[in-house]
Amino acid sequence: MSVKIHPIALLFLAQFLYVQVAEAGLLRSSGRGSQSSQVETHYYFVKNQDLVQFSDSSFGISVEAYAANSILGFEFTNTIGGGGRGISAVPTSGPTASNCNGAYNQDQVDTIQDDIDYWASSSDANAPAELANAQNALDFLINGSPCVWEFEQGEDLLAFGAFSMFFDTALIEHQVLWEITGNGLNETLAGSINEGGDIMTPDGIISTGQVMLNTTAPANLLVGDYEITAVANLTSSAGQFFFERTNTGSGSSAEVVTLGFYEEYNPAWDVWRIAYEEWQNNVLYPWQDDPNRTGSEPVFTVPEPAQTISGYRSVNGQDEVRTAETYFRSEPEMLRIVAANNTSNPTSVNAPFSALLLLFGLVGVWLRKRQYS
Repeated sequence: MSVKIHPIALLFLAQFLYVQVAEAGLLRSSGRGSQSSQVETHYYFVKNQDLVQFSDSSFGISVEAYAANSILGFEFTNTIGGGGRGISAVPTSGPTASNCNGAYNQDQVDTIQDDIDYWASSSDANAPAELANAQNALDFLINGSPCVWEFEQGEDLLAFGAFSMFFDTALIEHQVLWEITGNGLNETLAGSINEGGDIMTPDGIISTGQVMLNTTAPANLLVGDYEITAVANLTSSAGQFFFERTNTGSGSSAEVVTLGFYEEYNPAWDVWRIAYEEWQNNVLYPWQDDPNRTGSEPVFTVPEPAQTISGYRSVNGQDEVRTAETYFRSEPEMLRIVAANNTSNPTSVNAPFSALLLLFGLVGVWLRKRQYS
């Protein structure tokens, strides 16, 4: 008996030494599902020297630059897939992915509902299976659990999320803000983008290009649940953004946008022509008609512009110009503030009492062993 009770007693008593670590961060849940939309948006940044400007003040990609980029690929490009927003207030993919994929929005609900309506009225042989899949997707989307950022009151805030629109170039400025709302609070905090290497955190890896919030907590951030939203805005004086959007989904209403060729008469050519004719009448013809002329024939030094302006710009199916979005806003996630642990050792919960129990236990084991010796 003495041989068996010793390890069993130690195992039983050792569990009292468990130290609970009060560590704030991302609480991962069983996961919120999402309907993957068959929509992709490709963004291109084109430098000023490769642009043309039309009479309606819209910009286009010059024919020469478009031809070169079609062969070599655009120098600065990003893609938002799945009909997403391009930004999230929690990690949603890659090495930082959690088991929850964030909040859903009404657009996602409408997209799945469109699929349900489509398959419900379809005579396709696969309609029943597709309808069941769409109904399950809607249920999974609505009834799933979102991610929660949890911090103690007064604790520094460290949050991060996915961002598809980071352009790794000094030509483009990225402004990042994080909004916290709820319980009468409406706070906007400055964020940033990780432009360096991977950053290791207890909640995962903050990869290059992800949005971050790393700041002291606002003094009025009291205990309770809030919404936290990541916002990013792109600006540049060195060029313009263009985009294309494909949509192969059966029920999605996303507008298809392409880089369409456009050409118009160049009013600058008229200005040049008028100036040239005036020069002919006032300079060239008088010189030619002068029997005593000397020297070489005068030359008009103003270069002749093209008679047309042509280039490629983002247009929909009706050739209406579409401007690339440069403002990106995530769906809100949950921020939970809990009461602060005010003990002198905030990471130890019951270690002193557990040590005392273990001491008494070991003495008891020793005495029992002596009894059976």
